[in-house]
Amino acid sequence: PQVLQTELHPLNIPYDLIELCKKHDILLQAYSSLGEGKLIDGSVKVHHLDEIAERHQALPSQILLAWALHHGFAVIPKSTSPERIASNAQIFEIQLTPEEMESLDHNNKNHHFCWDPTDVL
Repeated sequence: PQVLQTELHPLNIPYDLIELCKKHDILLQAYSSLGEGKLIDGSVKVHHLDEIAERHQALPSQILLAWALHHGFAVIPKSTSPERIASNAQIFEIQLTPEEMESLDHNNKNHHFCWDPTDVL
């Protein structure tokens, strides 16, 4: 099995890379799924995230992780807090609708919070 780790969240959806990985049976593993916390602390807006979270009685962080899983990406959320680890484990119960997935997908701006690989030679 092959795995490729890349920054993935609704503001950075590398469609070309996703298609390449599908073509070659490579699993995409998302890191920085919460945009280094900026997607959930209010400093960077993800349109419709709060409404979707409210509808599912979930935290925005849970919705972002569930979004990645619904796309078929593996996620590696980072936390040392027992409460957050327990919260992350609840994402498997969240069933986002196709409309909710599409509304989150529309946030894509190819925005990186970590390093940007397009600048690598």
